[in-house]
Amino acid sequence: MFTYQELDGFTRKFMRQEFLLDRDQGVLYQSKLLSEEGLAVFPDLLLDAVNYGTTESFAQQLNQSSYWGPRAHNDSHEALAEEQFNQYYMRGLLRKLLEEGYTEAEVYRACEEYSAGRRGAQPGERIDCEEALADLRDANRDQWRGKTGLVRCAKAGISLKRVSRAPAN
Repeated sequence: MFTYQELDGFTRKFMRQEFLLDRDQGVLYQSKLLSEEGLAVFPDLLLDAVNYGTTESFAQQLNQSSYWGPRAHNDSHEALAEEQFNQYYMRGLLRKLLEEGYTEAEVYRACEEYSAGRRGAQPGERIDCEEALADLRDANRDQWRGKTGLVRCAKAGISLKRVSRAPAN
């Protein structure tokens, strides 16, 4: 289970804007594990999760056998929900922090059951907000590292949080 430290209405507003940006640019993620039916409902389910849900409620919505193709695993719905919700959470939080005058965000372990290993950014690292937002928006970025080391895979268990010091004004 992922724990998000600032999942509030303000962060969700920016999450929604980031989702709409991807949708309008035609770059929403399309999992190869989803069936045609799953691909058709995925954007609406993701938007509902961004607006009102959690990774758990999103995973529950995705847990319909007709949404998945033959290569899907028993936990594919959970992994996809965690990965996609966390991506929009991080992007929304970065936008929120930038609006508040912050220049950095901190990587933290948002899900204790997963371990990032050395594949990407590690808990405690600070990342430039503008650079991280650009990296996460890049639909062609390397899944594992990107330019900032932020891992897209849910099983890394990392997310972003506000740094503990006041914003630079």
